[in-house]
Amino acid sequence: MPGMRYVRASVFLFAAILCGALYVIVRAGIPSEELQEIRLAELYGALSLAFLYVAMAVSPLYSAFPGLPGRTTLNRARRAIGICAFCFGLLHTWMAFFDLLAGWEGMAFLPDRYWHDLVRSAAALGVLFVLAATSSDWAVARLGRRWKWLHRLLYVAGAIVLLHAAVLGSHFVSPTSAAWIATFVLVAVLIVLEGMRLDRWMASSSSVGNLGAGLALSLFGVAAAAALIFFGENSGFNIHSTHAISYGAAAKGR
Repeated sequence: MPGMRYVRASVFLFAAILCGALYVIVRAGIPSEELQEIRLAELYGALSLAFLYVAMAVSPLYSAFPGLPGRTTLNRARRAIGICAFCFGLLHTWMAFFDLLAGWEGMAFLPDRYWHDLVRSAAALGVLFVLAATSSDWAVARLGRRWKWLHRLLYVAGAIVLLHAAVLGSHFVSPTSAAWIATFVLVAVLIVLEGMRLDRWMASSSSVGNLGAGLALSLFGVAAAAALIFFGENSGFNIHSTHAISYGAAAKGR
């Protein structure tokens, strides 16, 4: 298909326009330079997570629903989407580290819990860099079967980035916030799709057939996660829970 040659270039162009448009809108719409930096770091981090999600969702979506249209186009675009996830993650890291934390000097004042999360996040960015660096056709041909195994690390990076957002993201303070609910729904959909893909794989590789064990396991995992997140608000699941408890105690003492 002639148009397929430009799919990846179109993804890069879209990401560049989106990046530039957000930069102009934030710079023009927010008077405080400090708030501008915070908002841009948040937006670029959210875009990195969004592009990661799309890259992770392509395979399980079409495995669960093979009749859906657009499979060839999305498969062709997937590597470009992953590269964009790395680029937005790098922008987020650069702005958060050098603008918001004041570089290495500011790191000395961070508590241990922040340090642990930043180390995990740096590892995730490193994984995304490796995946972006090996996303060329040359790398695919050179690595052969090892390429697929290497790029399954995308799921590991995605899980760490999601944890990073939950722990440090200002929009994830309460498990009943719009950001938490939207993120939980999207992740739940991905987990269920992976369960359906597992069932299809088991049905094709054995004579037993599709028992639905993968789907049942994924639904159980979603329910357990919902109970932990939405009914354990002050259980210390994220770093903001400590802030909420301390703020509540201080407010009662006034």
